Parts: sequence; structure tokens; C-alpha cells
Amino acid sequence: MLLNTRLVEDYQLILIFPDLTSKNKKWISELNEKYNGRAHFIIIDKSLSNSRFGRLYFIIKTLVCNKIDYLIDLSVKTTKLEYIVRKFTNQSYKIICWLHNMYYEESIKKYGNYPDAYLAISTGLREKIIEWGDVNPDDVYLIYNPISRNSVIPLSNDRKTKFVYMGRIDETQKNLYEMIDAFSKVNSQLYELHFYGDGPDKCRVEQYADEKHINGYFHGWKNNPWESVYKDGINYLILTSNYEGFGMVLAEAISRGIPVISSNCLAGPSDIVQPQSNGYLYELHNKQSLVDIINQAIVNRDNWNQDDVQKSINFLYMNEYLPRFENALEEIMMKER
Repeated sequence: MLLNTRLVEDYQLILIFPDLTSKNKKWISELNEKYNGRAHFIIIDKSLSNSRFGRLYFIIKTLVCNKIDYLIDLSVKTTKLEYIVRKFTNQSYKIICWLHNMYYEESIKKYGNYPDAYLAISTGLREKIIEWGDVNPDDVYLIYNPISRNSVIPLSNDRKTKFVYMGRIDETQKNLYEMIDAFSKVNSQLYELHFYGDGPDKCRVEQYADEKHINGYFHGWKNNPWESVYKDGINYLILTSNYEGFGMVLAEAISRGIPVISSNCLAGPSDIVQPQSNGYLYELHNKQSLVDIINQAIVNRDNWNQDDVQKSINFLYMNEYLPRFENALEEIMMKER
């Protein structure tokens, strides 16, 4: 999304990818043509990416041969190497770690002091980076994730309130049994629960939904799930995750004027969901609280102003996100290591 902003005019960008499928290589080739020298997309050859020394050689060559001001890494482990190369080649680039999920605890504990700064996509993730790596809070910049302002999808006026889950069918993270348990205690004549997505637990989650006799429908994976939602109808998007990095699907729904229900998990939903403005938060694993909120949502389904819902996340739309991103880079550049 950032490539469609003025960043490609104001900065010379080099983006490095591991070896990709032929389909993605075609996509990279099209990007190189589109940005015509303003951004370069480099693919690490498979023979190098599969070799530890090959990757080492490639990283060192890239860092030494290009004049870099900011080095933004989506991992933590390689920042040690980037730090060593900078030190012994007398370069001054800033090492920035930009994390997007909660899987980095051990890596941050081990390598967390090598980056000059971190970009965090949620308050919860920022707090964990500081805790796990004993990192100076002033070096962790909360920038969130950007979202496009989309056209409003009108809420369904069918007799039954339509709830939608959209995402991976993955019980470990998405905690779908809790969702199903809650709906099993709600009058099935009042709602429909629609699942869009696929994943490793699809069969057993479908079986569990049957066992609990919920009014549920599984639509599988869709190329454009929002188009399907527009046709099938929706009143609320619901997420019961055990953890998130940000909870992008919540923001995607709200950007379309759709109110949401979410667990107040670590991390992300509390940054996005504003009770009374765009939806409901419930305490994770408090199933009765979730049941109560579902019933309340059914009663209040016609009380939402969709324009207000959409405006509630103005801070995530690009006109506010991009200055926040650039200000973080500028502050990082000004700091002494």
C-alpha cells in the first residue's frame, strides 16, 4: 500500500524478496516496470536463499554496494549481521525492525538490542517489544497499519442478524470454538453466522459447529470475500482471536461502515475497536460476556450510523498514516546511537 503513495517520489526504495514462485516473479517484474527506477525489487536467487553462506554473501553485498540511509527489516535475527556489517564498513544506515505479529519473543530477547529502532503496528505489540528486549520505549514507534477508505457496504435488513467471520480457520489463534459456544447459547431464529476462509482446522471447526447446532454457514476461501459479503449481507464482523498482531480484518470491516465484535486480545483490537462508536469488545474467554454482547448487538443492529463507523478509524487512513510513518523515520535519523 505504501508503494502507492508519495514515498516512491521522495525516497529511492530497494525491496528485497526471497526466492518466489514464477507467478510472484512476474508480479515483481511488473512492479519494476511500473515504478521505472523509483523503486527496485530484488529477488534472492534460490541457490543463495537456501544456503546460510549464500544469504550472508547476498546481504553483505547489498549493504556494501548500495548507499543506504534506512534499513527496514521485517525480521529480528538478521539485524545482528546488519549491525556488524555497518560497524566494519564504516556506514551509518539506521537499522529499523518492523514487526507484524507476536511470534518474535525469543528473537527479540536474543537480538533485540541490535536495531536502532522498532516500528510497532499495535499498542500491545509495542509493549511486548519493550518488555521482551528491554528496549528503550523512545525507540519503539507506534505507527499502526494503514487501511484504505472503502465504499460503505449497506447493513443487511433481513429478519435475522448476519454475523461474519473472515480469516483463517485456525483454532489455535482464532479461537473459533469460543465463538461457536457463544452462538450456541443465542436463539438461532435471531441470527446467521457466516464463515469466509479456509485453513488447517476447517473440517473439525465445521464438525464442532454441527455438534453445537448453531445457525452457521461455511463459504470457504474467496478471491474477493468483501464482494461475497456485499451480496450475502452482513450486520457485524466478529473476531474471537487469542492473539493478533493488529487485527486487520477489523479495520477492513470498519472502513466499510460495518460495526465489529472482537475479543480484547493481545494485540490490536483495543486500538481499533471503540465501544459505542464502531463495535464491541469482550474479555477474552469470558463466554457469557460474548453471549451478552451478541444479544445486545442483535437488539441494536439498526442503531449504527455507518458514516460515523467509517470515520472512527480516520487515524488509520493513508492521509494520517503516511505523515506518522515519515515522522518516525525522521526522528530515527536524528537520533544518535
